[in-house]
Amino acid sequence: MSTFFPAGGPAHNTGPWWKVLHSAIESGADLNALRLVHAVGITSIDEAICSAMEQHLHADAACMCYDDTSLLIIEPGITDEEVVHAAEDVLEVTREQLHLWRVVEALSDGLNFEPISPQDYTTETQTTPAVSEHHGIVLTDAEFSYFPLWDVQASEIFSYVCENVWNIGDGDRVPEEALEAFFAKTRHVFALDREALHKAVDQAQEFLNDYIFTNILIPVHYSTLSAPDLATPYLETCNESVWPVMDNVYFEITKVPVDYDAQALSSMIDSLAPYGKGVMIRVEKGFANFAALPAEKIFSVGLDFHYDARDDESIKAELGAFVEAIAPYNLRHHAHSLGNMDICVSAIRSGYDFISSNAIAPPLDTSSPQEDIAKPAEILRSIMRGIV
Repeated sequence: MSTFFPAGGPAHNTGPWWKVLHSAIESGADLNALRLVHAVGITSIDEAICSAMEQHLHADAACMCYDDTSLLIIEPGITDEEVVHAAEDVLEVTREQLHLWRVVEALSDGLNFEPISPQDYTTETQTTPAVSEHHGIVLTDAEFSYFPLWDVQASEIFSYVCENVWNIGDGDRVPEEALEAFFAKTRHVFALDREALHKAVDQAQEFLNDYIFTNILIPVHYSTLSAPDLATPYLETCNESVWPVMDNVYFEITKVPVDYDAQALSSMIDSLAPYGKGVMIRVEKGFANFAALPAEKIFSVGLDFHYDARDDESIKAELGAFVEAIAPYNLRHHAHSLGNMDICVSAIRSGYDFISSNAIAPPLDTSSPQEDIAKPAEILRSIMRGIV
């Protein structure tokens, strides 16, 4: 007998995480990776409890607040006994207060569960899968778009940036930050980076096959390259796949933290350099330690304004402050996804070398790239004529 639980409780305040998870399930993600833990007598499930649960489970476990009384555990490879034991410790309840459920069906506004008998999991044995066997349940629904990055002075498209997005229907997309419970896991991020690498290389090869000589910018997270057990397989994939297109590829190390390790970053750049024409970096907001950057190794340093909800004046102020901060170090600088033409003009006047914005040009239509690439970006050219 199954029981329906609405996602987010009776008010159905599901948020982006539910829409993305539901899309992933529709795309074939394994329902067996989901477990619901309901605790009798607990009515204040929150993110702190989820974090504590994740710490009790292995490093790749993801925990969501499904409603005020229930936790949704997302990770193949964790035994039900491990889940129950962690819940006992974190929630400080007895085993008798815990009810464990498995998912049998996904509906538009929640999940159907069936109860798991304690006898089923107290004797179970299961081994944790290796990295290569993990199937991040959300990653199955990642889409990749190619956003044109404009070379301001040359008045031409410098590259197409391969970016992952999650389409939740009706044209809405959500950023990685809205899915923190999933993508705080370095192995999930690694899987995403490796998929982006495959997609970008395939697209670069398609360009060459069609005699389109343009660049692809491949993002890879700082967290992937800073962990040896993740960096090694990522670089092995580069070695296996990038060589045929390396003359048309740049890499961008993304989410470089404020407290980055300068020596480690320099080593990351060295490790990527043989596989492309240059390495860019995309720093986190608040980044200030430009003096320690290996300037001679970096093609450009940039900021990301995807899904930035601040007002225009705040964004313009950040763009200007960034240029002022890096001025002593003679570094090229770029800005991704500027929100409107007014901000684009501000970035150009501030001296940015490369910018991208849907106000200038939308993502590439990969079904007819010749047409998109051939279009002159008259909007930006007219702006340049007015500024210069």
